[in-house]
Amino acid sequence: MKKHMWKVLSLACAAALLAGCGGGKGGRTTPEGTSEGSTPVHTITLDEAIVRFLSDTEFVVPTLDEYELDWDIYYSFANQSYYIAGEASANHETEYLELMGETTWVSFNDDTWYPVEEYGYLYGDDADEPSFAINFYDFTTGGFFFSIARYDGQTGELDVTGVDTSWYVDYINEGYFEQTDVFPQAQINAFFGTDKAITDLEAETYVYLATDAYTDEEGYPVPKSFQMVFEGDQVSDIVSTLTAQGFS
Repeated sequence: MKKHMWKVLSLACAAALLAGCGGGKGGRTTPEGTSEGSTPVHTITLDEAIVRFLSDTEFVVPTLDEYELDWDIYYSFANQSYYIAGEASANHETEYLELMGETTWVSFNDDTWYPVEEYGYLYGDDADEPSFAINFYDFTTGGFFFSIARYDGQTGELDVTGVDTSWYVDYINEGYFEQTDVFPQAQINAFFGTDKAITDLEAETYVYLATDAYTDEEGYPVPKSFQMVFEGDQVSDIVSTLTAQGFS
């Protein structure tokens, strides 16, 4: 199970960032599939959005409407994943934990890998191959954070095909990534001051982000990094190619 949990945690962390960066519609309802100056397709509550989110599963999530979370729905092109994330000004962690205990969601919290103190309460729909991740916790300064993430972003009623992009977050275009139709070998070598060849990574488009070294809020140095985003079905081939070229 542990080898699959990085996916759950990456989604939970991303959802936490999304909630912190804003986007809540300010109350219990939010317009879905709207654009500036247009009429909402329909206005739904948070509970109704989550029901649709889980529409082709047997899973249910305890009600959240009464907590009056500021919330929003997001979509990440990079991960083909949906997020519903929100936060409330009052604490609800204890009571929501009790409600989750009455459901069939699987808890991933333990004392070693995913302690509550570090990750909050973390649940999934399956112990080995989770497709959904629920994450919630109380802020130390007061307040309640909740997120639910879904990996198969192209399925279910929330398919974004043809939907106006104003209602979701596109990490590629909103996250300062660059795009090129040629593998950015020159950019990698220039950024790191190296002359290392990386060959045979085939893709229609290459999406990358170069980040300089910095010191984080706790005083720890973070090295410079060069991130690249590929389509999910390309990853296994890329891993094999890099391994064959001596990377580990």
